Amino acid sequence: MPAARRRGERWQDTLAQICERGGSIEITVDRRGGEDFRTDPGDDVRLPPPDLLWRVRVRETNDQRIVVDVPSALGRSIQINVGTRLVVVMSVGQNRWIFLSKVTGATSGPGGSLTLAVPERVERATRRAQQRVSTAQINLPAVRCWHLANPTTAVAAQAACRERIAALLEQPPAARDIGAAGDLDSLSDMAPDVGPGFKAELSNIGGGGVGLKIKSEDSALVESTRLYWTKLDLRPVIPAPLALIARLAHTHLDSQQNIYAGLAFEFGLDPNHRPFVADQIERYMRHVAG
Repeated sequence: MPAARRRGERWQDTLAQICERGGSIEITVDRRGGEDFRTDPGDDVRLPPPDLLWRVRVRETNDQRIVVDVPSALGRSIQINVGTRLVVVMSVGQNRWIFLSKVTGATSGPGGSLTLAVPERVERATRRAQQRVSTAQINLPAVRCWHLANPTTAVAAQAACRERIAALLEQPPAARDIGAAGDLDSLSDMAPDVGPGFKAELSNIGGGGVGLKIKSEDSALVESTRLYWTKLDLRPVIPAPLALIARLAHTHLDSQQNIYAGLAFEFGLDPNHRPFVADQIERYMRHVAG
């Protein structure tokens, strides 16, 4: 039996190991209308562009079910209804598995969980194909980061972000000019005191922050600072870029020397921004899962 096929058949063992170590998988709502994976002779797994990829801890796994934490954002559980179809991504080192599942059970409140169906079919992405099925290739939201030279100057900028988004949300969707609501790459007059910046791709979102993929040419910028002025592009659901302070929590390199960075949201200087950001992430998820 070819080595690649043997590795692909051991995905359940790998998932069990992730569970035993308190590890996580990534889930996103499947918006393709129930189509199965389409695979060409080159074993290139093609997925449609989902919106947000949530990192959730695996609680239990067996032949009948997979139990994971309910997705959360800043202390709020994100409701996903029973029957919702999901795309699930499981990554260990350079190995990556992708499969379709659906929510078969859910508990709410603190410590809530989702029960997922065990897939009938699992696709293992080869190293060549992995680059085409990475989160960068399924059009997750874009991110822009700048070095934050003076964090106190971000307070007024975050207030301006709240006012801009609130004003746009009061308008009928057809009347919103999201193109004029602020370019992701631009800094407005209310921008904080920032330094050099770089573009990134949102690889996943968790309870208190985001995971980013940053190209190798920007690695020096990532390592040279710890606080960033960060803008997330969730348009058109959120009609203007969502701006906030984030702290670099950890980084690691992939085989292509790209950086995967974990950023934690920071609200110490402006506690009012925390519920606002949580509201927008929850609004975005309701739209996707609705």
